[in-house]
Amino acid sequence: MPLADNLRRARLTRFWSQMELAEKADVSRATIARIELGGYVPQLKTLRRLAEALGVEPAALVTIEELEGETAAGRVPAAAGSR
Repeated sequence: MPLADNLRRARLTRFWSQMELAEKADVSRATIARIELGGYVPQLKTLRRLAEALGVEPAALVTIEELEGETAAGRVPAAAGSR
């Protein structure tokens, strides 16, 4: 999964731990871990926070296909969940 690989690569290039990135992006370390394990596509606001903390554009972390084509683990599309 490109997002998992891109996030990990960007973080490690800066020699940051998951905790350091989490603090800089104001998200939990568990969120970073879930993304890097490849089972979670974050909300756009979280993606923006991560990109800003890393000093990159969000597009450098995630592909459009990941955002559009994936139903992230633990998320149910609104139409399906409203029944």
